[in-house]
Amino acid sequence: MHFRNSCGDKLLPGSASVSDAIPDASSRIVVLVHGLCLSHEYWKGHNEGNLGAELKNAHGFTPLYLNYNTGRHISSNGKELSEQLQLLIETWPAEVEELTLIGHSMGGLVIRSACWYGSELDLPWTKRLKNALYLGSPHHGAALAKAGHLLTFVMGQFRYASPFALGRHTSAGIKDLRHGNLLDDDWKDIDQDDFHPDDRKPVPLREGTRHYFIAAAIGKHMSDFPSTMLGDLLVRLDSAKGQHSDNLKKLSIRPEDCRVFEKLNHLDLLDNKVVHDQILGWLA
Repeated sequence: MHFRNSCGDKLLPGSASVSDAIPDASSRIVVLVHGLCLSHEYWKGHNEGNLGAELKNAHGFTPLYLNYNTGRHISSNGKELSEQLQLLIETWPAEVEELTLIGHSMGGLVIRSACWYGSELDLPWTKRLKNALYLGSPHHGAALAKAGHLLTFVMGQFRYASPFALGRHTSAGIKDLRHGNLLDDDWKDIDQDDFHPDDRKPVPLREGTRHYFIAAAIGKHMSDFPSTMLGDLLVRLDSAKGQHSDNLKKLSIRPEDCRVFEKLNHLDLLDNKVVHDQILGWLA
């Protein structure tokens, strides 16, 4: 796990290289956290724009891009991100007044995990976290991961089909996406290949931080059948918006802090202009 600057140079928090790599460091930092099987490169404007550059130009943020191994447990990445953020603010060339974290897909879950572990240790970086944004994050699991697990479980019950149950060989990170595991307790001593209920420990949103949620729907309207059933093709709307039938797991979100964009898919959230404009408006 490491940060990269807008030029793609690798940063090593805790060393003098941070000052060299960020000569124009501001007091406002934004860290962009990619999703499953992606990298920091996916934030850099494949179609319409570079979100980090737009935030720098519009609001004076210094953008950093996290790179990490999405095959690890989300909780392992969350704990490490918390440690890295603490080192970052301790060695930042300027006094850090505001930290904003933006996560796409799994990246949003890594952010929430980092917030939990950082708050448990009362680390100073959490006091500077003013905003957290989640773009298509499966807070209560990804539909594709759930379907893949169900298929693997069923195939595992049959002697001749069991060797083809490829889900047993997927990474820990992908298995965490079935329910949206954030903590070690959510997977330790549990056979994640078995069919088990959602017994996650509820993780509320960190107080003192403004949380923003963005979801996508492939249909023309949120109420369309494709939108309600498929969401953005990977994450359903209820999961991306933090909704859950269990009130303890349901995330408390202000209506004005949640937007659903129609006729977009999961990857469109990375570099779509209307999505960027919404983020710029929220962080103005």
